[in-house]
Amino acid sequence: MRFKLKQLVLPITLLIGAAINAQDKLLIEKVLPLRVEVQAAQAAIDSCAAKHVAVHAYVVDRLGNIKLLLVGDGAHYDTVSGARRKAYTAAILGEPTIDLQKKVEQNPSATPPSDPMFLFLGGGVPVRVGGEVIGALAVGGGSPEQDAECAQAGLDKIQPYLQ
Repeated sequence: MRFKLKQLVLPITLLIGAAINAQDKLLIEKVLPLRVEVQAAQAAIDSCAAKHVAVHAYVVDRLGNIKLLLVGDGAHYDTVSGARRKAYTAAILGEPTIDLQKKVEQNPSATPPSDPMFLFLGGGVPVRVGGEVIGALAVGGGSPEQDAECAQAGLDKIQPYLQ
């Protein structure tokens, strides 16, 4: 009995397809909708504006990639990179940057993680859903303490979406 190549192609194709499908599953991750990101950033800017402090607000995803930048009225461009770095730091390390700042101040001889994007100044807060960091919000333009308070106000604004 002679085998024909056509008779073998279909079974082999089905076996390979089954093996690939068993290993490759879609990745599912939680992502803030743009509308919610804008609400958080705007609430942070409004909180600082009420204190007569002009700031920028950054939102990043869980990997620190930029999702949104809002520039408050009168905010200076020279604080933009600091806000971005605070957001990145909060997302990657999963802690508010004001807490990281205090840790560094309390133990100056400790060596902090050596990513050049990290900035250990108040103003960045991680965004969590069920304990999982899905991004971060950061503010720049005021003192570290002011920035931290305003970022927290932005996070508080979107808390109902994070349940």
